[in-house]
Amino acid sequence: MAQGGRAWAIKEQALKLWTYRSETWARKYSKRWYFWATHSRLEPMIPVAKTMKPHLDGILTSKSLAGVNAHPSGVPFVSPSLAIDTHMGGPEGHGH
Repeated sequence: MAQGGRAWAIKEQALKLWTYRSETWARKYSKRWYFWATHSRLEPMIPVAKTMKPHLDGILTSKSLAGVNAHPSGVPFVSPSLAIDTHMGGPEGHGH
């Protein structure tokens, strides 16, 4: 695969992090992705991965809390992203 193709694949796979319903699986996936990005020998990808790593806890926390936020009126608030996730099948929230 050409360098541009590998960079595109790494970027696309980073977006997959948002499809996980389980924080545990998302964390495992992010570790594999980080290793791949930092060992890709693609110089622009390495700093991107290293920039994301210290923010991972915040990313995963905001993702997991998105479904438990409540509206001030007492009516539960469901994040639009979670509404989409509920229509996805599979153990990791993938597929249709």
